[in-house]
Amino acid sequence: MLMRTMIISTCLALIGLHNAFSQITYPTPRDAEKLMNTKTLVVLEDNMFSSFNSHIKAVVNEFWDITEFELVSAKEFNEKRRDEQYSFLVPVQTSFQKDKSNTQWVFLNLLLGAKTKAIAGMPEFCSIPLYVISEEEEEYGYYLPLIIQFIQKRVAQIKENPDVESLENLTYYNKNIPMLENKTIFVLENDLSPEINTIEKIAENYPYKINIVSEGEIEQAIKAKSGNIVVLHSVGPGTAEDAGRCYKMLFGADNSQMYFYNYHTINPKRPDGLLSRDLKRLCRF
Repeated sequence: MLMRTMIISTCLALIGLHNAFSQITYPTPRDAEKLMNTKTLVVLEDNMFSSFNSHIKAVVNEFWDITEFELVSAKEFNEKRRDEQYSFLVPVQTSFQKDKSNTQWVFLNLLLGAKTKAIAGMPEFCSIPLYVISEEEEEYGYYLPLIIQFIQKRVAQIKENPDVESLENLTYYNKNIPMLENKTIFVLENDLSPEINTIEKIAENYPYKINIVSEGEIEQAIKAKSGNIVVLHSVGPGTAEDAGRCYKMLFGADNSQMYFYNYHTINPKRPDGLLSRDLKRLCRF
């Protein structure tokens, strides 16, 4: 079990709940059925200039449809989290024990209200890394429609899957890797490690289609729900760091399907970004 230190994030460091999520409570199919009958409280940050707030408001209004929802503050989260008639879509500031880089991530979590003293006792349906907290916050808003739709699909999968243990980790979705053979992967140059940061280098490690594109092209592909386009969502501390983690996810632009999930520990030989070993792994299935 990976040990995580988390803080419910409103101002990106608001409520001192260190170790609150140190051990995860995974949901059951019954929990998923219960969640679908809740009202989802979407927890906002208390920072009036928060980019997260503006992004999440727009996206849930357009794409959240499995439950009723309401926008609330972190204070309301603390007041209502033990009430089983609610579920919570909440940004969580996250760090990891033994991480020498002291990097702080923000994950988007979906939790079910539960009569438990510890927040760790609340069933966690999904936890998706959004971005790393830094002086220059990376743009992630255009990925949110895919993430929000994926989270809802995951709830439905858990509800319908009696073998729910197989769904506990997002690496479950790596079973979809063989479908990538007929798709084109859109990536940003900044999300590629130096060993594969050109089309020529990519071709030495991956025989299928990958295009190095702009943020605008990724955003447009997602808005258009472009068929056969898969986008890379990579979250890490940046190329200047030689420690920490880099998370890598591939989502279908047309259907929000997750095709790949993995992370690696950053070191001088494995920098931030997609690695050649990731591409080789995509070929092995």
